[in-house]
Amino acid sequence: RRGAMNADFYKELGRFISEDLIRERRIVKGMKSADQEELWKKMCRRGDSGAFMEGELTNEVRGLHKEYSYGFVRRSGNIDVGALLQGMRQKLHSMECLMEERFRHAELSVDDSGIDYRGIKADRIIFCEGQEMHSNPYFADLPLRRTKGEVIIIRSPELASRDIIHNRINIVPMGDDEYWVGATFDRDQIDLVKTDRAKDLLLERLEETIDVPFEVLTHKVGIRPTVKDRRPLIGFSASHGRVGIFNGLGTRGIMLAPYFSGQLLDHIFEGTELDADVDIGRFSAAK
Repeated sequence: RRGAMNADFYKELGRFISEDLIRERRIVKGMKSADQEELWKKMCRRGDSGAFMEGELTNEVRGLHKEYSYGFVRRSGNIDVGALLQGMRQKLHSMECLMEERFRHAELSVDDSGIDYRGIKADRIIFCEGQEMHSNPYFADLPLRRTKGEVIIIRSPELASRDIIHNRINIVPMGDDEYWVGATFDRDQIDLVKTDRAKDLLLERLEETIDVPFEVLTHKVGIRPTVKDRRPLIGFSASHGRVGIFNGLGTRGIMLAPYFSGQLLDHIFEGTELDADVDIGRFSAAK
């Protein structure tokens, strides 16, 4: 049900920015053992998951090594995040609703009457700063963990797949025979420096999966905003009730954002309670 809601959300958002954001695809899931194959068959027999799974396994998938067996997940896909960000930026600029500059926390004034930031007045402010939250004085005590990730972009005309391939890594079609391949996780070296170690790991897992030639086009790096209990950080400051946060969605931000942004809006305008698992009050309550 949440998946259907997410699809509706991104369809509506796509209409708002005049972009088709949803790429409907199957997921090809690789299995390396008899136990994994048996688990797949068991899940196919369950009503809640079987509707999304093709029961027959095969080792004949174009471009993939034949020593593995593969199953297919139906009714899945991905969001074109690049088109989403570019489209939203253009739309908000056209509406004169976007300022692209570094936010200066010291220039934010908060009192009982509302918010004032360099002449912009509002009732509330919501910070969605990702991994930059560590420099926000209002939420510096929250346990945001930064996790480095690296990916590569490849070109492989012979792979010729429209499906997302999952086999220890994800291989996602981007069009024009290009594929996004990733990603790595590093909680120790938190910087934006690309590493040969991560690239080599991605290449090793890619070569374990596909048996056709490819060319590496790009190597990219980024930082994920994650939380120690793997739950988002949503809510308002206990000492500055007009200052809120929407962060910590980690690797599943595209899936979680529609649901929890709606919950936050209901909390603000309808007075409903936030889910206790994501409310930032869970950390102050634990002290």
